[in-house]
Amino acid sequence: MKANFKFVLHGPKDKTGCSRIFLRVTTYYSAKYTSTGRKVQPQYWNRDKEEVRSSHPDSVIINEYLSDFMRVARDRFRQGGFNINAISRPVTVDVLTFLDRVIKDYGRPEQFRTRKKYVTLKNKLIAFTKSVSIPFSILDKTFIQEFDSFLRLSHGNKLNTRLKYLAALKRVVNLAIEQEIPASPFPKLRMREERTEKRFLSIDEIKMLQAYDAPMTSQRWHARNLFLF
Repeated sequence: MKANFKFVLHGPKDKTGCSRIFLRVTTYYSAKYTSTGRKVQPQYWNRDKEEVRSSHPDSVIINEYLSDFMRVARDRFRQGGFNINAISRPVTVDVLTFLDRVIKDYGRPEQFRTRKKYVTLKNKLIAFTKSVSIPFSILDKTFIQEFDSFLRLSHGNKLNTRLKYLAALKRVVNLAIEQEIPASPFPKLRMREERTEKRFLSIDEIKMLQAYDAPMTSQRWHARNLFLF
């Protein structure tokens, strides 16, 4: 039996204007739909290529997920055990693997700082767990609290810096939650950003910076000029 597999937007839009992405399987002129668990605003959907447009901030992650979903569906069909209502969603069981996808998604030059934040988060998670494989299943309130203590004690990170990395980890969890995690551990945590005193350069310090003799067109020269600007 032959079948045609196609990703389509199907059903009504939700409150955010997003439509769900379904896999439509057509056999003998009968079409059935199964939800991929993903949704997107119609303007980001490339109907011809059956993928999310690159202008969407999470396009790489979603498209890789859809590719895995399609592979599972086709494999099930070839093996003869195909059931449109029982296609298992592809599972990314490892936090670091999923982080690699997030890092890849921030590959443009102007996204350097965001990319660096996730790369640093990955390295700190490896240092914390002493492992290159972190299952999503071990992420719970205790894991988050112990990771926070590790950042404080082993790296000397202040509260606001730790919150930055925990917020990045929370975003990773939210991106993967429909695939992996029944509930996010973060709502159970209560951590508030610490107020810090704003520090400014004095007029004399600005004049010293202005007088700094840096080689013309060097990185220090550009940095000084941009800061003064």
